[in-house]
Amino acid sequence: MQHLLSKRAITSVICALVQDELSQLRAQAPRHNSQPLVTEHVVTEHAILALDSRPVESEWAIAIDSFEWMALATRVVNYFRLNSSGLEDYLLRKNALSDWAEIVLKSRELASHDLRLTTSGSTGKPKVIDHSYSALVAEVSFFIEYFEKLNIKPQRIVSVVPAHHIYGFLFTVLLPDLLSIPVMRGIGAHAKAQQGLQTGDLLVAFPSFLTQLAKRSIQFAPNVAVLTSTGPCPPATLAALKAEGAEQVVEIYGSTDTGGIGVRHHETSPYELLPRWQRARSSIIDRNSKQTVAIPDSLTWQPESSERYFLPQGRIDQAVSVHGINVFPTRVADILGQHPNVKEARVRLLPDGSGLKALIVPHTEPQQAQTLITELQQYAQAKLSAVEQPKHYQVASHIPVNKLGKETDWPMDP
Repeated sequence: MQHLLSKRAITSVICALVQDELSQLRAQAPRHNSQPLVTEHVVTEHAILALDSRPVESEWAIAIDSFEWMALATRVVNYFRLNSSGLEDYLLRKNALSDWAEIVLKSRELASHDLRLTTSGSTGKPKVIDHSYSALVAEVSFFIEYFEKLNIKPQRIVSVVPAHHIYGFLFTVLLPDLLSIPVMRGIGAHAKAQQGLQTGDLLVAFPSFLTQLAKRSIQFAPNVAVLTSTGPCPPATLAALKAEGAEQVVEIYGSTDTGGIGVRHHETSPYELLPRWQRARSSIIDRNSKQTVAIPDSLTWQPESSERYFLPQGRIDQAVSVHGINVFPTRVADILGQHPNVKEARVRLLPDGSGLKALIVPHTEPQQAQTLITELQQYAQAKLSAVEQPKHYQVASHIPVNKLGKETDWPMDP
């Protein structure tokens, strides 16, 4: 019998979806009544949505308008595929997130268990990805066995990653649900990780968080393990965590599109392909669906004839079409990055597809951003073809990243 996701687990995901959606909505279009950005400690399992027209007297109330209510409900409907059961409209009749969890639970009893996730858009326009719930359960079951072989016996999950992300769902929702162990999230989890984890903790984190944690030189309690994914973690960070007493540091290679692809527990070893996958020439094949899946990075197999062990060698450049001509944003960014006044550059397709936009981080804060932009426009004319030259430049102090430390798109200045 397939594992049924518990109400506790579903509630964790709903809280993360609500928090993420409200944060995005209010960052993009501040409300007329100046409602604050929503933080993780506000959206808990006790949260109650309070429409402007239906105020709620509760310390857990989150004031929203009707547009936000619809956006939140739609986000939950899509993620859990509530339209498969016909219960989606019930989210508009209840305002407690615990009641929303009951509706999702009932929907999963009646119809689809599968999930519909959205990529972060860190490498382009966000994509919608459908995941088989049974495949996700099989993946986590593999990792439970993998952890046992490494003598990792989690007694508690300490999570600094959002529950609705594929990585967060697998290891901070599904894993503790299968093992019946507690999860610490939000501000408390961040504080616990920095102040000292307890014996039996499994810290689920991402590379930039772990790099900052390693700098604090915290001594880990016995039998504490660390899990990292969402991007490459510097070998020096992994070595420092082990030197500070982390029993095991496990890296997972994968993506929102695929879930986990490979795993390793030593920073100099190749990744081992998960059982779900089979090597193909420039891709991998899902043994269950028999579908071929493109790999986001160039891989070298160790040795070349290996069917199971590989090392990622960096992202494969993805061309975009500008007026019918293939253009490589990474190449354009590399050339802009060679300008003496540029520290970092990122390039993406404009939302309307008419050309490229560039985000520039200078070596020092310029007195006049427009002066640097003018320099870059002249530089680009000399170095790039007409379709490669960005139509829109923007100067920033840093490259924007999301809560997982992954680069995100940037809103364009008028």
